[in-house]
Amino acid sequence: MESITLTEPSLKEGCVATDGYREISTSKVIRSIEAAVEIIARLLVIIATYQLFKQLGTVFFGEQYNNDMLYSIVILPTLYIFQGAHIVLAPYFVKVNICEDNIKARTGILTYRHDQLGFKTVENIELVSTLGGRVFGYTTIFLYAYGSWVRIPFVKDSQALKKEIEFNIKKAKST
Repeated sequence: MESITLTEPSLKEGCVATDGYREISTSKVIRSIEAAVEIIARLLVIIATYQLFKQLGTVFFGEQYNNDMLYSIVILPTLYIFQGAHIVLAPYFVKVNICEDNIKARTGILTYRHDQLGFKTVENIELVSTLGGRVFGYTTIFLYAYGSWVRIPFVKDSQALKKEIEFNIKKAKST
């Protein structure tokens, strides 16, 4: 049987140790700004669509054209966009903690979601990054295990955390 030599990754700066867990730094301000820009862009597309159909209606129907139907068509997508507006505040309600045998993630504003996953059961690590995440250096990490998964959103320095998680997985599975 081969012996496995593991070199522990160095602790990241900005991580606070409590009860054996370290808090992982997440992007808050930048992610909130990105979410707000996304909402504004969607609203601008609705406004542009409204203006386009208003002009087309005037061209094709002239004086007989009535905007009432167009208002009702535009209001539903607008309400749908505002329904998801909580994503602007969501980064401020993310807390991620890691220790040598598991990771915890707590998310949510009104309804909290508290996920915990032991490294011994992790089968796959996935990193998902938005355009803003690539530019400003944050990523969402998904850890998959049989019958379970944990989403770790808006992680700063995700490559270092991924290496630490991989180290902890190898360590947990070798014992």
